[in-house]
Amino acid sequence: MAPTQLTERAELYLCLSRAFLPPYDDGFLPALAEDLPEDLTTLLAADASGTEAIAALQRAARSIPDAPALRQGYTALFLTPPYRAPLNAGLQLEGTTNGAAVQGIRACYQRHSLERAESFRDLPDHLAVQLEFAAYLWTQSPGDEEKLQELQAFLARYVTPWLPELIRQLKAELPNTPAAALYLAVAEITNAVTAADRDRLPACETPVSAQDLDTRQTLATSAAQVAVEQQGAMERVHCPRCQCAITLRGSQAAVYQRLRAASITAEHLCVCPTCQEQGLVPAPSTGIRG
Repeated sequence: MAPTQLTERAELYLCLSRAFLPPYDDGFLPALAEDLPEDLTTLLAADASGTEAIAALQRAARSIPDAPALRQGYTALFLTPPYRAPLNAGLQLEGTTNGAAVQGIRACYQRHSLERAESFRDLPDHLAVQLEFAAYLWTQSPGDEEKLQELQAFLARYVTPWLPELIRQLKAELPNTPAAALYLAVAEITNAVTAADRDRLPACETPVSAQDLDTRQTLATSAAQVAVEQQGAMERVHCPRCQCAITLRGSQAAVYQRLRAASITAEHLCVCPTCQEQGLVPAPSTGIRG
């Protein structure tokens, strides 16, 4: 691919990354409704199949009345356990927030001396961070076959395997959450883009290592282990907005414990039902930093 094509591909991944961030800023909704469709139309000009998905995205974004409604929809879909459509690869692939997939993703970042920005209050396997890392690899790849192979492997192992399940989950939420249509359109575009790149980029021809085999075995068994771990989990916490006391149980408590153990804020798990109806306001920012 020509350098200009690589740059455009990086810009495309950054656009998709930003779309999956928590929409805490009031300017996020107009950006999704107007700026994002315009950018995607330009960056996917050679792909006629993306036209309808972009139109669906714009229709869905324009149907959301205001920024609080968007925040409320994002919170219901992605932030409130039991998670309806998790944006974390670990939860989708393994049912856990600190299993083999998350460790593998973190190792990919560390190979490039990248780490999660302190202002980003989520795990490194969040889809927005994964797409930002893929954009970084696109910028590093001109004339570098090895970087393209690394990008292909990252997409094949950690991104494309679970996007079809995310799409299924979002479709199931269409009758319940108006914002589901918006994020469904973004997820379908992301799935098409990443699957196409996975299939056309050069794959590494090295044999499967013992570590890879161990990882696959862990992926196959960890969901059952997490289910056992979650059965007795319980945490007494306070709502960060109204300060009322609530009790987290089961999977919600287990995720809270894992996030705290990783020194990541878990306040979004502690919002009481009354405050959840009003949407969330705190404002974490994005990404990874070198």
